[in-house]
Amino acid sequence: MTTSEAYTSLGLPPDNRDYRPAIAILFRFNLLRIQLITNNPAKLDAVTRGGIDIIRRIPSIMQTTDPYLLKYLDSKIQQFGHLINGQDYEKLCRSTSISHS
Repeated sequence: MTTSEAYTSLGLPPDNRDYRPAIAILFRFNLLRIQLITNNPAKLDAVTRGGIDIIRRIPSIMQTTDPYLLKYLDSKIQQFGHLINGQDYEKLCRSTSISHS
């Protein structure tokens, strides 16, 4: 069962994160143009809608051979559209049996 499926089975939204506190902190320190480390398109959208100019998205990528972590990351791609693809996804899947389709 994926994280999304677990939350849904409990009657919760698949991703209920609220980025407003982080946006408020950025405004408090007058950080209105940022570079953001994320793979999450919902986070990019929320921060942008909150009035912050994202001048660069930096992918959050690490190399792993842990099949459980790779399965989790694959579910993030499939269910939430996380931006892990191309060469980044190849790095993640190096030396593993996870399909990179």
